[in-house]
This record gives sequence, C-alpha cells and structure tokens, in this order.
Amino acid sequence: MDTDFDDRVSLQELIEYIKLKELPFTEGIEEKMFNDAIRGRGFINEKQRLEPLSHEEVAASVRGRHRWDTKKKSWEVFYRPYRNYWIVLLLTVNKRIFALPMPKIIPTRIVAQYEMEEEYQHLMAMSKLNGTQGPNASMIQGMNSLQSSSNTQQQSTTVSGLKRATFRRNLDKNEANIQPDKGSTIKIA
Repeated sequence: MDTDFDDRVSLQELIEYIKLKELPFTEGIEEKMFNDAIRGRGFINEKQRLEPLSHEEVAASVRGRHRWDTKKKSWEVFYRPYRNYWIVLLLTVNKRIFALPMPKIIPTRIVAQYEMEEEYQHLMAMSKLNGTQGPNASMIQGMNSLQSSSNTQQQSTTVSGLKRATFRRNLDKNEANIQPDKGSTIKIA
C-alpha cells in the first residue's frame, strides 16, 4: 500500500491500492475513510491536514475505544464508522495482521490526591481512637509516594510527595538595610 516507502499512506496511495486489489468498495469511500482517519489530527493549514496517514492513525481507525455509558452505567466499546472497510483493506495486505491478540484495556477510576489525603487522615484518626501508634510502616510507605533515599535521581510521582521548604519569619532581620529605631513604639508583628 505504501508505494513510496515513507511509512505513511497518502490518499492517492489508498485510492490506487483499492483499485489494484479490486476491492468491492463503493465509489468515493476512500476519501471518507481517509477523512475519518485524520479526524482529531492537529493542524495549522490545509496541507498539514491532508498529509499522509501514519501507522497510529490507521490503527486508531480499526481499534475500538472504550467509553462510559451513563444510562447503562457500564463501559461500552465505540468503533469508528469505516472500521469494516479498513479491516478488509488491511487483510489484503497481510492475512495474519490481526492474529496477535490485543490486550483489552478498560480504564480504571483515577484516585485524586485529595482523596488519598482524606484516606490517610481517616487512617490516622482511626489509629488515635484505637490507641495505637498509627498506621504500620507499610501503610505509611504506601501512602507517601516519595520516600527519603540516597538516590537523587528519584522523581516525585504525586504532588503530595514533593518536599516543601518551611519558611519562618526572622524578626531580627532588617529589610532593605533599614535599621528600625529600637526605642520606638512600633511593634514588629
């Protein structure tokens, strides 16, 4: 299908390949397939919008996308409208192209940082009520994402794991080298 070996498929290459393989597609379906595949592509001008398709865009045209059905309260798989045409087209390229199983990816609920903090506070409160020392070391290690270690390359994965500097006001420090009158009635808060 990729006649110029640039790892991309242009609209013209798509039309020529369908004619070469004599696929039973209706007239003009090639442009609809191409336009559906480039849907969601970021572009600035028309030339960028009509650039050839990448492997990822072709794969996205075939792959299903999970979405949450609010009425049924369950995940459903949504397919693009020209998916069957792409499958027929890709099977002419290689009969075993879909032989490798694709793992089913169902998104999980993402726990927000404030929810983790609330859970941690709840565990601490429960441990104080029970008269224990608090959550055991493994729970603390699980709750804190950044542990002190000698490895300086370790990066924080959550905001709660960042070390914050403690700032304290120095009452003896003179701002802008101004010496206050020590005998005045002005009080420094």
